Amino acid sequence: MISAPYNLGLTQLDSNVTDTQNIYFQSKVVKIFDYSYRGNYVAFLNPLNDKINVTNFKMSEESGILEKNGSIVINNNGKPKCLAIDWIHDLIYWIDIKSNTINVVNIMKPELTLLLIDLGEEEVTSLVINPLKVVLIWIKKGISSKIMQSFQDGSNQMVLYSNSYRNPSHITIDFETERYYFITQSDSALYSIDFRGNSEVVYLYADIFQIVKDIISLNDDLFFSIDEALVRLREVSLKQKKLDLVLISSKFNDSENYFNSSLKSQKSFRQEIYGVKIVDPLIQPNFTNKCQSANCPYLCLPSGNVAGFRCICPTNSSFNSNNCEVHLQNLIVRTTTERLMTTYRRTLRTTYMTESPFLPYETTIESDNNRNQILQMTTNRKSTIKTRTELNTESLIKNPKGTNNMKGNKENLNILLMFGFIMIGFFVLSLIMTALIFLSFRYDFEFFLSHISN
Repeated sequence: MISAPYNLGLTQLDSNVTDTQNIYFQSKVVKIFDYSYRGNYVAFLNPLNDKINVTNFKMSEESGILEKNGSIVINNNGKPKCLAIDWIHDLIYWIDIKSNTINVVNIMKPELTLLLIDLGEEEVTSLVINPLKVVLIWIKKGISSKIMQSFQDGSNQMVLYSNSYRNPSHITIDFETERYYFITQSDSALYSIDFRGNSEVVYLYADIFQIVKDIISLNDDLFFSIDEALVRLREVSLKQKKLDLVLISSKFNDSENYFNSSLKSQKSFRQEIYGVKIVDPLIQPNFTNKCQSANCPYLCLPSGNVAGFRCICPTNSSFNSNNCEVHLQNLIVRTTTERLMTTYRRTLRTTYMTESPFLPYETTIESDNNRNQILQMTTNRKSTIKTRTELNTESLIKNPKGTNNMKGNKENLNILLMFGFIMIGFFVLSLIMTALIFLSFRYDFEFFLSHISN
């Protein structure tokens, strides 16, 4: 077993807890770590500088990945947590809580770290890898926690499990039964689902699940690391209800009285255990290496596509003919100042993002060139508008023909107005003549009637 108790950086214990061996010792505690049984190495977060260290187990067998007594440092500038190792492809995945992203690196190319998934505003509490299904599994914390899934190349992100009444907090994988086991703090229970997120089963309700820090599955047994002890639930598939103590970090209490609440005052003397990993080949079975025959220039990640893998290139480049081809983005500069400044701000943001350790230095240079291109295009645009304005002013001053045309247009307008007034005059005159004819006819008619009557 590998444990991280207080005042010990990283310690290896045998199965009967009779012998210990320091893998890494430091005054600060190591809380985040994982291992590869095949590669015989362990990766852990150095609490002094937030760097990810990879080193040998220092067991009798030498590591097939690292040189003898060698070590690797992953130079990330963030704050990692939830570190997990793909022991088939020698990939290290971790959550960076500073940028809130999922990142990946191949320990054979430790300088080529890659930002894989942007989690947005999500807070993640657990991260595991299932190389059998080439997927990443993480828990999204929130009002309604969800178990999320994606392929190991970051594609096909989806919700694997969601229940508004439960909040999963820790998860582990059982490859023999092909199930995910997880605990929920909302109802202090142990659940499981299959690899498709279906067939939910509840096993046990216990208050101890409120303080669980890690969960491990081995031979149909589940192990829970809590503050001061390692607890086991035997034969979980048979829905056993009894919890046994495997390891306790205090000489003041034994396994029989550990759960006695009256001894709670003595628990303060115990050394705190921050995490436990069980070293066993059953936990890390040997699957097919999807990238074994791949020839990727930058990074190969297993995926769910037909090929089984995908060649990943840095930002602003794409994989083409076994090479990472860098390409400039097509920049569209709009005429309005507001849209132009929006494009410029986006370029500045891209430049800021490319200064992270997940991207190569060439990308930063390219982004700076893009920004300079936009600034140059803005200057050229202003110069063109100014030149066109000056040319139009000169043509108005130097071209008298244009002025005469304006005068001719004014005279034409006056002629139309005069024609309109004449038409109105004719209309009024016709009305007056009509009225006079009507009055004359009426007078003659009345005179005729009076003549007949006489």
